[in-house]
Amino acid sequence: MADVAPIDVVRDEVEGTHKLLHLAGHDFIAPTKLPPRFLVGVGRVQRGQVGGYEDALRSVLGDEQFEKYLDLPDADVNDDLEAITNAYGMGSGESQASRSPSGSTGTPSRPTSNGSTASTWGAPSGLPSLP
Repeated sequence: MADVAPIDVVRDEVEGTHKLLHLAGHDFIAPTKLPPRFLVGVGRVQRGQVGGYEDALRSVLGDEQFEKYLDLPDADVNDDLEAITNAYGMGSGESQASRSPSGSTGTPSRPTSNGSTASTWGAPSGLPSLP
């Protein structure tokens, strides 16, 4: 990883020039916007295709940081891909509920058909009624 003072990294993140990722116990500098190649790599991982992890991580970390990431003994690629998606606001799981309910149109619902249905109360046809 490049020799960058922590205050510079924080300033860059606030100013929107870089994002700080914490992966496998180490800090990495990443672009502020998730590169499209990351999503291509994740898609390859999900389909079980070779090279998906490398494509995804290299797209975010760049060549130099990716090579350093590969040397980390405690790296867990699946956990780190999830950490990256969470850092960019794309975490997996259930989506959040809407903040407010849909507004009313002010009119009652209409039936989907203008026909009517005969009552089915009682014994089904062909079966005797109970006394």
